[in-house]
Amino acid sequence: MFCLGSDPTERKNLSEKELLKLADDYTEMILSLRDLQQVTVCGINGETSSGGVELALACDLIFTTDKAQFNFHEVKYSFIKGGGLSKWLSKRLGASVAKECLFQNEGISGKDASKIGFSNKNSSVNPHGDEAFVQALACAKDIVNKAPLAIKMIKYGMNKLNTTETMEGLVIEEQLYKKIIPSNDRAEGIRAFRDKVDPRFKGN
Repeated sequence: MFCLGSDPTERKNLSEKELLKLADDYTEMILSLRDLQQVTVCGINGETSSGGVELALACDLIFTTDKAQFNFHEVKYSFIKGGGLSKWLSKRLGASVAKECLFQNEGISGKDASKIGFSNKNSSVNPHGDEAFVQALACAKDIVNKAPLAIKMIKYGMNKLNTTETMEGLVIEEQLYKKIIPSNDRAEGIRAFRDKVDPRFKGN
């Protein structure tokens, strides 16, 4: 398992100010991971959702197995992510496929992730259940033996080329997320998630 993301019920007692601060801190953390000088590689062998998907997208390389599953449940409970999910998902998959995932809560399996370019490589599950980690580690060991300065400059240059457009997109996405925070629909979504019932939204 990589990361399921946050539990919305943990935030139910936070004030709006605290939620806004949390959103800022989270976005800063995601950007810090994305901008590390070192190459970041993740291996996913189970279910990952919400913030977990954003963490994966912040990594340079993603390796999956047949057991991997990327889920997008936010809109069902009137949540949207503020750490780059819609921006970087669109970048990897194209806007049309990304919208389908987010609008319809369409998940992506490990096999499909590799086919559509979400992940770099998908493998069958080995007897130890750690094939994603094995592939990620093998890749990391290979990169370590390459010219470190060249690798560093390649990563910096590619990230820089994306930054101008990405930073503007992140600002917009975070602004939209912060508009959701005080909404009645968000509170209803948390209630429905907590009580495991269907939400009753009113659009405000």
